[in-house]
Parts: sequence; C-alpha cells; structure tokens
Amino acid sequence: MVKQISLSAVYCTDRHGIIGLRGENTNYYQPINCKLDKRWFIQLTKGKTVLMGANTARALIEETGKLLPNRKNIVLTTNRALASLLEDISIASAADLEIWSSLEPLESYNASEEIIVIGGVHILNQLHDKIDTWYVTEFDCDVTTHRACYYRDNDPDPFFFPVIGWTADNFIQEGFQRVAYSGFSDVDEYTNLPVTGYFVEYKRV
Repeated sequence: MVKQISLSAVYCTDRHGIIGLRGENTNYYQPINCKLDKRWFIQLTKGKTVLMGANTARALIEETGKLLPNRKNIVLTTNRALASLLEDISIASAADLEIWSSLEPLESYNASEEIIVIGGVHILNQLHDKIDTWYVTEFDCDVTTHRACYYRDNDPDPFFFPVIGWTADNFIQEGFQRVAYSGFSDVDEYTNLPVTGYFVEYKRV
C-alpha cells in the first residue's frame, strides 16, 4: 500500500457489536438512526474519499436516492447492473464516483488524504489489518429489543453480526488506543425512542 494513504473506518454499533440490520428487501441498514450520529458522520467524511461495498451502496441509494455529496465515492462491486445504476446516478447528481471490482487499486492509489471505509462488514473485515483509525458510534442499547418491530417474521437470523469482535475490549487487545471519547443523548428516528451512546476514536499504536 502506498505510504501516504491514511486508511480509516467509521461505523455504528450497539453494545453487542451489531452493526447492521437486514431490511425487507435484504439490504442492510444501521441498527439505529439519530441526528447526532449523522452529523458526526458528515464531519468525519465531508471532502474526503469514502470506500464502500455493494450492500452499503444499495442501502444508500434506497434511502437517499443518491451517492454521498461532497465526497469521492468508491464502490466495490462486480455487479454490472448495480455499477450501471450508480454511474447513472452519479451523472444525474454530479457525484464523484469510482467503481472497483476488487481492492487491488488501493495498493497503488495516489491519495494524500484520509480514505474512510464506511461499510459493509465484508470490506471492513478485508481491510481490518490495514485500518489505523476507527471512528465508532457505540450506542448504549441492545438493538434486539430496541428494534424488535423491524424483524422479518420468516427470518431466523435477522441480524448481521461481524466476523471479528468489534467491542472496546477487542480494539484494546488488537493494539489500539482510545484517543477520543464523548457521550451523547438523542432520539432514534426509526422508533422515536431515546438513545444514549458514545463517539469513540481508536488509533493503532
């Protein structure tokens, strides 16, 4: 990997490490949605390059109808139909887009600024050993009870668990240091229930 690339990641989770919830159309969504978390995401990613997988791109298009503005969007996908849709959307909205069929271009990517991986779990796991900074929204709740109404009745496993452990203890064990930590209170826009949590930054030491 080119030395000047700074690779980071951002995601939100509940206290058990759930980072995504499967929707009715099999797309994945973050388990809780609140204004303060959106604001933090914008502050972290605006003006930078974001790297995402196909499921994240689909969920973004379904929710907003467009790619992330004021950022370079890199989408990892081999699905030609999705790539074509994303290209049409990028033209219509004047969004900055690159389509990658693999992570190989990252090895020679010429970027001096931070590249932020925004999901999903497969690409986060693939790049886990290369990511030096993690920006984590840790919601202090159990999403299995917080959003029970979101389950699909015919789905025996409605939650999307990451393969690796994604808790504070896991980060410390893997050689990261918690360098920033701030609490917040907000309302989940999905359920209108109050939520509390922490914005945390972990850096590899």
